[in-house]
Amino acid sequence: MFTSVALEFTRAEELDEAEIDKFETLTKDWFEGFFQARTGRRKLQTSVGLRNMKTNITITGQKFLEANAANGRPDNVNTITYNQTIEYFALENAQTPKEYIEMPFEDSGAKSQYRDSLAGNIDALRFIESVPTPVIQVDDPGGGGGGGGLGTGAIVGIALGALIVGAVVGFFVIKRRSARRPLQVHKEDRESSNLRPDAPHDSSFDPTNTTDDMQPDEESRSPNTTDDISADTDSQIAIAVEDILKHKDQGRSVPLAEARLLSRE
Repeated sequence: MFTSVALEFTRAEELDEAEIDKFETLTKDWFEGFFQARTGRRKLQTSVGLRNMKTNITITGQKFLEANAANGRPDNVNTITYNQTIEYFALENAQTPKEYIEMPFEDSGAKSQYRDSLAGNIDALRFIESVPTPVIQVDDPGGGGGGGGLGTGAIVGIALGALIVGAVVGFFVIKRRSARRPLQVHKEDRESSNLRPDAPHDSSFDPTNTTDDMQPDEESRSPNTTDDISADTDSQIAIAVEDILKHKDQGRSVPLAEARLLSRE
């Protein structure tokens, strides 16, 4: 971020490249010197709310108008516009960047010193009689140090705010997890109870029971057992058919169910 400053000098010429560099250097030294003279002692630096003021000046344009009496302009006018960034360590009573940039121009002794510095070192400004009131435009008037950025107080405030927000979010996350944990523990206990040795079981089942009543199911039967059953079934059917034919020869019909019964006997 930066601050745009425009100065309209009367009886001035247009600056060349070398004079532009001089203007930037002279303005930087004058501005920093103003605050260094006022922050060298504790009482003075406390009164302006900062210490270690640093600045940077970069000219962005010139608007030169020649004198024209017919238009009500008896002297040449050159409006010099530059971007200014400032960095400083802000104290508790720190002001805005715009107020700090205006401060040297509001001091009559500082303005006179600035005029003498410009007129004595830049040929295009040798005839200027005074330093005009600046037109200042700041993109963030409420910012702190660091080139129109945030001051130390603002940075500390933001950091504390971030910590508070993080603590609140962490509290709700932990609380939510704690609310879920009893449900998970209850579910795990319920599942583990089904695996305990002392869990209820079917008393009707006795693993030592080896009586003939216990028959293997179809899936546990071996292939040989299945073949034996099939052979036995075929034999019973053959016997039943033979009994039916025998009784039929004797002139008596035999129902199929009875034939099966006879075959089993």
